Amino acid sequence: MAKIGMTLSRESVEDPLAQHFGKAKWLLVWDSAGPARFIPNQGLNGRWVAEAFAAAGCSLVVASHLGSGALEHLRQAGIRVLEGAPEMPASELARRAEAGQLRELLEAPRIRRFRLLRTALSRQPGRRRAYSELVMEMRPASSRRRSAASD
Repeated sequence: MAKIGMTLSRESVEDPLAQHFGKAKWLLVWDSAGPARFIPNQGLNGRWVAEAFAAAGCSLVVASHLGSGALEHLRQAGIRVLEGAPEMPASELARRAEAGQLRELLEAPRIRRFRLLRTALSRQPGRRRAYSELVMEMRPASSRRRSAASD
């Protein structure tokens, strides 16, 4: 069977996926032929995580949140990315991935959400203002606070 990589906040197969792919504390390598292996995340970025999963021999990664850079690094390493429910335990996600019950992630969730909202807004009156509000909402919270403070 395939080795499956996941990012977790704690060193437990019953933990759900980490909210931030590159900043997760632990990388889980699930191998149905052997014991699960935990790797501490020393790089704290998506590229390092992708390289660690490739070095561990993973052919699949299950993620709920990751950026376009991390997705691209995983693809370049020949690793398919599957979309997992953020609240589901890693052990259950691994079983579903092995059974082919998870869909492949073709673009980063944030980019996909942005494109869907932009398309919906383009069909509404007053779309320029709504589009500007959308762009503000998609920015990281720290930069939104800075912008609000400068207004």
